[in-house]
Amino acid sequence: MKTTIFAAAMALCLAATMGQAQTIEVYGGTTTGGQQLNYGPVPPAVPNLVDMEPGLAFGAGVHWSLPNNIELGVDAMMTGQDYTSWGPGGYLQSTSLMATGRYLFPMQKMTAYAGLGVGAISVHYSDTPALADGS
Repeated sequence: MKTTIFAAAMALCLAATMGQAQTIEVYGGTTTGGQQLNYGPVPPAVPNLVDMEPGLAFGAGVHWSLPNNIELGVDAMMTGQDYTSWGPGGYLQSTSLMATGRYLFPMQKMTAYAGLGVGAISVHYSDTPALADGS
């Protein structure tokens, strides 16, 4: 389901670029390891903290130009990381969709911007045994 939503958002971004002044961004990279997932009750307790492995992140966005150096857009992103400290099969995935606004600061050779966004994120985790799966 999340992959379908992500694909639909990406298709919307590409379809919306026809014939308008826009910025298209595609990005990817890695997430660092070393974070800890609090997999259990709050506040975090040492037995419930699970070490996260390095993972991947990728996404895309499109922003439309408006007068007065303003851009409005949409951004979709997916991330994924293993947490194998409990054994093989632990995985954490997030899918997000965000509406964004940016104010541009044109310079001689580049453009800086300040931005705001509001959106939604869906987080899914899986573990061995399957009884520990959830969103």
